[in-house]
Amino acid sequence: LASLGDLAGEGAPDALAKLVELTQASALDGQLATAIADLVASVAASAPEELVLALRAAPASAQEPAIGALGAGLVRSEEQEHPFPARLRELAGTDGDAGTFARALEPRLAEALRAAAAVRAAPALLPAGGGG
Repeated sequence: LASLGDLAGEGAPDALAKLVELTQASALDGQLATAIADLVASVAASAPEELVLALRAAPASAQEPAIGALGAGLVRSEEQEHPFPARLRELAGTDGDAGTFARALEPRLAEALRAAAAVRAAPALLPAGGGG
């Protein structure tokens, strides 16, 4: 994952597309999902416009898990003021296809952030017998 993240963080379109695609598969594995979410958030900081374009190019079936992973990664991020939401707002203010998609992405990301924050705040469910 590290080399994919490096390439995606540099804005490589193929790496970004693969990262978006991987978010679908990672939903089946909690640890992988967390690692992918953190990676997506890291890429969002270094290549925000490129990530938006990769999301726009992805099929709808891949967009939702990727946006969910982005939301989870942003909530988990140690950066108090992650640069991606501000950059998304800037992109949303532009003309053209990227601006149109960014405007549509804003409420979807806001919902993903709310969902991720709720999951993070929820207490962990433990077996009644305490395991064993």
